[in-house]
Amino acid sequence: MEEFSEYKGANNIERQVNSVQELNKILLPSDMHIIHLNVRGLKSNHSNVEVLIKNMDIKPDVIVCSETWNLEFHHLYNIDMYKTYYNKGSINKADGVVIYVKSSLMQETKTEEIGSCKILTTTIKTVNDSYIKISGLYRSHDITKENLIKDFYKYLVRSKKIKNHCIVGDFNIDILKSDNNSTTFLTNLLEAGYIPYFS
Repeated sequence: MEEFSEYKGANNIERQVNSVQELNKILLPSDMHIIHLNVRGLKSNHSNVEVLIKNMDIKPDVIVCSETWNLEFHHLYNIDMYKTYYNKGSINKADGVVIYVKSSLMQETKTEEIGSCKILTTTIKTVNDSYIKISGLYRSHDITKENLIKDFYKYLVRSKKIKNHCIVGDFNIDILKSDNNSTTFLTNLLEAGYIPYFS
């Protein structure tokens, strides 16, 4: 867990930082904060996630953890002041997404299936009575890139009318490669009206 990504509310800013100290310098209390962590096994790294959150001056509103591995008893991996949701990913042992949402937030969380992939989505009512939808995804290597891209495009088309939608996760697609998969993946996002904030 060397990098943290932060999505900043209506300004749509993503930043990657290399330390909690650096993260604490950029977070403002008036913004909504979404953190994505590829945890590579929540059973073995849950305490690291707790330490990270404990050391953050401003607690994130939503924490999306991808590659959680299978969690038979996901309630054992709660974090104080957060509700815990799990997509029950079962494609292989590395599959899984967990979303932690601050208990004080009004929200609805559900799992949306696209092909073999389970997207965990939470929709949060913000202070000004608007909504933001946050979708967390992990593409297991057992799902081919081609199948994910095809199924994910259908999901993007279905979701494009949503005004505030943040999709985070680990797609396991190298967008720095100039191959057909990377180009199609990015083109699909743009055609559906999404702006990629990753590099």
